Amino acid sequence: MRIISCVITVFLLIGCGQTGGEEKIHLTIDVKERDEQVEFIITLINGTEQSTQFEFRSAQKYEIIIRNLDGKDIYKYSRERMFIQMVEYLEVDANKKKTWREQWDYKDNNGNRVEKGTYEIEVMFLGKSEHIEHLWKKEKINIR
Repeated sequence: MRIISCVITVFLLIGCGQTGGEEKIHLTIDVKERDEQVEFIITLINGTEQSTQFEFRSAQKYEIIIRNLDGKDIYKYSRERMFIQMVEYLEVDANKKKTWREQWDYKDNNGNRVEKGTYEIEVMFLGKSEHIEHLWKKEKINIR
């Protein structure tokens, strides 16, 4: 009986904030395409009734990877950037959100303008929380 209780508790903790109805912690990406760049609005939403704390091992809060339809990475946000190595915490209150904005100038990792077409954007939130392993979101954009 004790094992069953432990298993049920683990499943409830794993599920909290990751699956289920609207009351959860999740990530969204709003993509605003323009002629010379695209703006990513990355939002972490705490739709729960309790405050959640996230721990970071560096100043980098998220990773953005852009891939072509063949799955090849063409752009990585952290490439050639330096992030201070430190432990940092972010507290997101119940039913609140935290938003970041980033731009991409349509250039690949080699500095070349990418071709027109459809690309996949993957944003991975790097903060860790007690009951949340990974938060990420994928979207597609059509570059003109």
